[in-house]
Order: sequence, then C-alpha cells, then structure tokens
Amino acid sequence: MAELAAQMGDPIDVQLHRVPFFLEPGYCAKPEGWWESHTTRMVRKFGSQAAFDQVKRSHRLMPRATEAGLDAEGWSDANLDRRRQSSTLRAHRLISWLDRTRGWEAAEMAYAILGAAHFVEGEILDDANVLARAAAAAGVDEAAVAAFLASDEEESRVLE
Repeated sequence: MAELAAQMGDPIDVQLHRVPFFLEPGYCAKPEGWWESHTTRMVRKFGSQAAFDQVKRSHRLMPRATEAGLDAEGWSDANLDRRRQSSTLRAHRLISWLDRTRGWEAAEMAYAILGAAHFVEGEILDDANVLARAAAAAGVDEAAVAAFLASDEEESRVLE
C-alpha cells in the first residue's frame, strides 16, 4: 500500500494493522497440533455436504480467486480441499507481536507467508515451523521466534 501511495504521489503515510478475528473461537482450546480438514469444518458449519456445495457455488470463491489472478499464486480447488483448519491463536499472536516490535510492514510479510502456507500449501497455522518461517521472512531470527512462541506474550491482547 505504501508503494502504491508513493507511485501516486500521495503524501499520506499508509499503514495497515491487522486485527485478530477468530472464525472458530473454540479452536483456541484445542491442543497444539490439532486440526480438521476444511471440508469437515464446512460440512459441520453448514449442516451437510449438499449445503456446503451450495455455499461454494453461491460464493464463487474459486472463480473470484481466478478473476483476481490468485491461481498464479497457487489457489486452486485442489489446494482449497486440502486446507486444514487449526487454532490460529499463535499465528495471531505472532502477527500482533511483529506489528508491535518490528512494524506493520514486517507483520504483513509474515502474514503473506502464513496465507500461502494455509491457503496454498495446506499447512496448519499452529505449527511452530510454519510460524518460524513466517517470522524469518520478516527478519526475525530463530531463537527470538522460539522464545516468543514459548511465552504467552500477546495472548491477552489477541484474545481481547
């Protein structure tokens, strides 16, 4: 966003700060490493496979992703189907911590890595290796990430 503002000659300092939101707040209480498939979650949420299929058709998620050019980034029906849902508490904590300690741009770098890991690679957002990879993209060394993840720092802020 800052690059776009600079190209347009806009003197406004653009910043983006993510606000945590839990689609499945109950997942926070699940043990580390727990996950369920995207399809299982959606069938449970909508009550049946037929209802979930109807929602997919009406929302047009994949056609809209194609229209936005996301297929080039790996978005596909196959990748959507292999997506796994897990607690996002640690991922939200990481983004909040990066935003507070390294700035919004570092948080956005990590957020992009987490998005690809979840939506394209089918990885769970509670995995310490996935979180460490995202933090590394934001310039944080492995020891600092490990210490942060071992703490409860940012948890109360995120849960608010």
